[in-house]
Amino acid sequence: MSEKGYTTLKRDRYERKFMVTALHYEGIVQTVKNHPAYFNPIYQERYINNIYLDTPTLSYYFHNQVGTSQRQKVRIRWYGELQGYIERPILELKRKNGMTGTKRSYPLPGFSMDADLSHRSLHEIIQKADLPEDVREILHGLKATLVNRYRRRYFLDFSGGYRVTLDREMSYHPVLEDRIRPSSMTLENGTVVELKYDASLDDEAQGISTSFPFRMTKNSKYVKGIEMFYPIPL
Repeated sequence: MSEKGYTTLKRDRYERKFMVTALHYEGIVQTVKNHPAYFNPIYQERYINNIYLDTPTLSYYFHNQVGTSQRQKVRIRWYGELQGYIERPILELKRKNGMTGTKRSYPLPGFSMDADLSHRSLHEIIQKADLPEDVREILHGLKATLVNRYRRRYFLDFSGGYRVTLDREMSYHPVLEDRIRPSSMTLENGTVVELKYDASLDDEAQGISTSFPFRMTKNSKYVKGIEMFYPIPL
């Protein structure tokens, strides 16, 4: 993680996810701390906020659902309060190639998450950013489709190669018409446990993963949020 709290992943990384609903949060924390890989807390627990961008036909959502081997996710992320002036937003482009992925991150100008934030004003903010031309081409035609927020805690194992994050208090906010600022929300119970590591460490990862008493699941916050608010055809 960089000094500003944002990470650019230049090498392929695995992200193994576990959705835990049968164990209370403090029990999950204790399970992580008792893991034989000696996971210890790093950084401060904090709230993460996202505005997801997609095509008008929700192409990124459908690519995720059908399991397209090469797929993409675009979002604007910031930490702390959900609404008000956002001082250091970041544009993130996550790309998946099979089971591994990379991430590109670019700082955006600050903006206010208020009643005046529209699709048009959001794109004006993006236009002011210092972005490569290929990124601008990707963003052309995209629009905000979902806002979500959750509370994250971080852990690192003794070797420094494996990171675990715990996400809780997850909320999802629809983007209605031209209004991006959240006007309502849907809460989700449970905690998402995520094991993250460089692809070069995959041979040892099986032992790390199986030492957790959790069942690995496919879990996308974006997919869940979209299915809460959009009439998705079967």
